[in-house]
Amino acid sequence: MISRPGFIMNKSIKVRGTVGDPGRSIRRWRTNLGMTQRELAKKVGKTQGFISQIELNRLELSTEEYDKISAAMGLKTEKLLSSVC
Repeated sequence: MISRPGFIMNKSIKVRGTVGDPGRSIRRWRTNLGMTQRELAKKVGKTQGFISQIELNRLELSTEEYDKISAAMGLKTEKLLSSVC
């Protein structure tokens, strides 16, 4: 696996007691809420490319970043990272 600081390539990570694919969960919630990557990025003060990298699980996020993304979608972080939309 090739890695750089802040990047994870093709790795499933454990987040707050859930094992799985946080990027997929973020994408599912975002699309179910009818948001584009660009709209979410604007709400969290990031670029569309940043959101894309999150959804592809290529970035390792801090708890604060997960909290910011979930708040932008009107969700609690635990709900955002759950596998049920």
